[in-house]
Amino acid sequence: MFRTMNDDAIEGLFKEGMSRLEQDRFMQYLYDKGHNVPAIAKKLGLSKPTVYGRINATRGRGPTFDA
Repeated sequence: MFRTMNDDAIEGLFKEGMSRLEQDRFMQYLYDKGHNVPAIAKKLGLSKPTVYGRINATRGRGPTFDA
């Protein structure tokens, strides 16, 4: 896998510079912006089940609303 310095910097800041709550909020932000769980997990060096367990990943699976 090809990694850039930016990849290493993001992973380092995520793992070393953020509390668990900040990490969860950051992952939720990325997910809400449209990034999928496999991409988030890969970028941050986490497993997919870990990411799924720490965010609200209900995009497209929530209740339907009548307009």
